[in-house]
Amino acid sequence: MNLLHLEAFKAVMTTGTFSSAGKIVGRSQPSVSRIVDALENELDVVLFERRRGKAVPTDAAHELLDELERILVSMKKIKDFASQTRAAGNDAIRIGVMPALATSFLPRVIARFARQFPDTGVAMNVRFTPTVEEGAATQLFDIGLAEEPFHRTGFETRAFIRAPCTIAVPSGHPLAEARVITPPDLRGVTLISGTPFTAARHLSDAIFRAAGVTVRPRFETTLALGGLALVQNGMGLGLVDPVTAAEHVGAGVRLVPFRPEIPFNVGMLLPDRRRKGAALDALVAMLLSERDDLLQKLPVP
Repeated sequence: MNLLHLEAFKAVMTTGTFSSAGKIVGRSQPSVSRIVDALENELDVVLFERRRGKAVPTDAAHELLDELERILVSMKKIKDFASQTRAAGNDAIRIGVMPALATSFLPRVIARFARQFPDTGVAMNVRFTPTVEEGAATQLFDIGLAEEPFHRTGFETRAFIRAPCTIAVPSGHPLAEARVITPPDLRGVTLISGTPFTAARHLSDAIFRAAGVTVRPRFETTLALGGLALVQNGMGLGLVDPVTAAEHVGAGVRLVPFRPEIPFNVGMLLPDRRRKGAALDALVAMLLSERDDLLQKLPVP
């Protein structure tokens, strides 16, 4: 998924036809149709019903539009943030970071960094992955941390986290003592998951289909931390990314590995024209060191 997919989708939502949308994005009607088809295939949802030249949005399309509006607002805020930073002459290291890494992990790294470099500031901008990628591609950030895959150019990508998602289980649940949870184990279980437009949900849906298991999450959330809180309140079992699991699981919840694995792949984005210097190099090294410590907390089947 890239910005063109999202721009074409929004244009169709706005105009109601592929031909009119083409005039907005500067593409032909067949080209816009192919772009939307590719987006539907990637997300594995139907976004529009084609009726006599009209594109009628489905419920999934309206959900995606809500997500897209938030992304576009975030992009504008990033540009405003960069303009204000430049205007103020702020020499802080600018980091764009996905929410899962922003609540505990990155603040801990920044505190460690500040002790070694007390005169260097850090500006932490918390955004969803497409916005972090956009900020790195346009050189608004010095470092980006976001979930792969990426589609833009203008930055170097380094593997940062390669770890599987896990299942958070209330301690009193029969599956709390399982060594591993597989799709058949979740038949009839109340599952808490991400929305259909999150990477983990997209992958988990495919795994359940392949296993012939029907699992319809009763509760959905865009933030894994919210899902984990629902588990802690006894609302069901939750599919949780490894960072949220390692950082925030508390008493009354057990983490159980899930097989087949649902990968959580986070990349470090380093813009091509990023600043150079000992402070930035040290911050990157601290991020890697703290990451290694974090991954030691994850369950091993």
